[in-house]
Amino acid sequence: DYFTLPNNERYYDLVRGNVHLFAVDSDPHEPHGIANNSTQAQWLQTALQGSAARWKFVYFHHPPYSSSSHGSNATMQWPFKDWGASVVLSGHEHSYERLNVDGLTYFVNGVGGAALYVCKDQKVPGSQKCYDDDFGAMLVEAGTCQMSFLLITRSGAIQDRHKLSACGN
Repeated sequence: DYFTLPNNERYYDLVRGNVHLFAVDSDPHEPHGIANNSTQAQWLQTALQGSAARWKFVYFHHPPYSSSSHGSNATMQWPFKDWGASVVLSGHEHSYERLNVDGLTYFVNGVGGAALYVCKDQKVPGSQKCYDDDFGAMLVEAGTCQMSFLLITRSGAIQDRHKLSACGN
């Protein structure tokens, strides 16, 4: 009741500059479902494919891929890349991880303040960076041709940096 969100307030989209943000509800109790053929997934596929934005940023709570305590959530392993997503962000795990799965960048960012979880020694395929030493936040900057991501700890140390390019070399 504190916020008024677009659409049905569980999954929705909004555009900010050259970024189209797509919020998805990954809770198993979502009335429209969380399977990749659910009403919600069909909405996302249509919205992603209809978007003219340079960057298409999908985000939700439960990570499709994770090398931390809860592990990967197979139900949320939707074909985001095929549908047109540029990047996928999730939380739930109290650690940070950057993955590249089938050419799409996934982030799991849960180092915002609750007790940290340990990254497992055995990483899931595609894991490129897993961090569990300190609290932090991501800084995301979206330009015309590049989108950059920094994981910055509370002391100001940069623990990960990643860039996506959309205008060729």
